[in-house]
Parts: sequence; structure tokens; C-alpha cells
Amino acid sequence: MIRIELPWPDSGLSPNARGHWSKKAKAVKAARGLAGWTAVQIQQLEQLKGADRLDVVITYTPPNRKARDTDNMVASSKAYFDGIVDVIGVDDSKWDITIRREPPREPGEVRLEFEVGNG
Repeated sequence: MIRIELPWPDSGLSPNARGHWSKKAKAVKAARGLAGWTAVQIQQLEQLKGADRLDVVITYTPPNRKARDTDNMVASSKAYFDGIVDVIGVDDSKWDITIRREPPREPGEVRLEFEVGNG
């Protein structure tokens, strides 16, 4: 299993954010770059390149007790997924995703655990 740990997504990445489009574009670029840079640092990531399918467990640990919809957490993480895809070359449409939640803990985290899928 290959693990990537990323910070809780910027609030500007939420589908519910009502900021200016340029602010969101800046947040997307930063999140995508951070996820790609973090992925490049993981030596074992080479094992995932070229896979037909990936089993991915995404664990969300929010920074506080604020209520969050699962679909909004996933949408807020999309730039992270794209940054990882840039590195491994396996589109997230080929990820079989399991979503987990952990109790809130500062500063919050999104943890992705990857394994090559079986078909």
C-alpha cells in the first residue's frame, strides 16, 4: 500500500465557496501542484504507473466538527487527485474509491492509500 498524506483542502476549493473565479483558480493550481510534488517524493509510486485500475482508500480527517457532505469533501479534493494523476498517469476515472471519515483533528488531513487493482 502506498500512502499520500495531504493537508485539509483550502476552503476556496469547496463547491459551496462563493469567491471570485480567479481565487479558486489560484487555489486549484496550488493544491494540484502540492499533490503532484508530494507524490513525486514517494519512491514506491513507480509501482502504480501504467496500472489498469487502482484501489484507493481516501480518509478524511476534518480540522473541526463543522458538518461536511461527503460529495463536497470529494469535490474539494479534486485538484489533489489531478496532481497525483499528473505523476502516476492513471486517470482517476480508473480509481475504485472507498471513502472513510475519521473524527476531527487539527489541522485536518486527506490521506490517500493506493494499491494496484485486480481488474
